[in-house]
Parts: sequence; C-alpha cells; structure tokens
Amino acid sequence: MRDSVIAFTALRQRVSQIEGRRQTETSGVTVLGHAGIDASLGGGLERGRLHEIFAADAEDASSAAGFAAMIVRRGGTGSVVWLKEEGVQGAGGALHMPGLVQLDLRGTDLIVGLLPDALSVLRVAAEVVRCADAGIVVIELWRSPGRWT
Repeated sequence: MRDSVIAFTALRQRVSQIEGRRQTETSGVTVLGHAGIDASLGGGLERGRLHEIFAADAEDASSAAGFAAMIVRRGGTGSVVWLKEEGVQGAGGALHMPGLVQLDLRGTDLIVGLLPDALSVLRVAAEVVRCADAGIVVIELWRSPGRWT
C-alpha cells in the first residue's frame, strides 16, 4: 500500500510538472513535493490541523522559520498571519522580507505580529485561528513549551 501511495504521489507531481503548474493541494492536504515524505504523511500535510516544526537548537531557528515559510507558500489561499515572540526576534532575527518575496510571499498576503511573550503569542493565535480570512497561522516561540516553568 505504501509503495502505491509513493508511486501515485510521484506520478501526480510529474503530471503537474509536465502541465507547467505547481501542485499545491489535493483533497485537503498541502503537498510538500517530495514523494517519500508526502506518502509518509498520507499525501501531504493535512489542512486545518496543527503542525509543529522544531529547531534542533538555537542556531537552527532561522532554518526552521525558512522551512515554515516554504510550507506556507505551498499552503494555498488566504492571508498568512505570522506571530513571533520578542525573544525570537532578538535571538534569531527578523523575517527577511526580500527572501519571503523570492518565495512569492508578498507583503499584501502577510501579517506579522511581534508579541512580548509566549503566552501573548498563544492567546493571539487562539483568536486568529477563528478568523475566516486567516489561511495560515504561524507561531514562532523562543523556547520549548516544556521549559516555560
């Protein structure tokens, strides 16, 4: 079964390449573009769900944010709301807007919020996910949730 899912995902991606279009969604999932990973995820990342991306350590925080930005680009329609804790901004740096533009994330599609602490980020995120115009919500916290106490 798994091999047939991998083969089908690869075929779907190849047809999209031949037709000159980017395949971004299929029945409620965001396709990442790697047949093996997409197959492991049942075709891609399910929409309307929570997905977590963790950096191995502080030095990898910007790489994790970049990976999240690439997933966001494939995610489809609606505004992107990116909420950051101030600690992330201070230690990992700000989002690099020229880089986001190269990923085809325009300022008109992106709302960035910088909040003082993790609890504020989570509270705002809880409100934003209820908004129909928010297509994707990204929250960027500085520490692992297990280390907040």
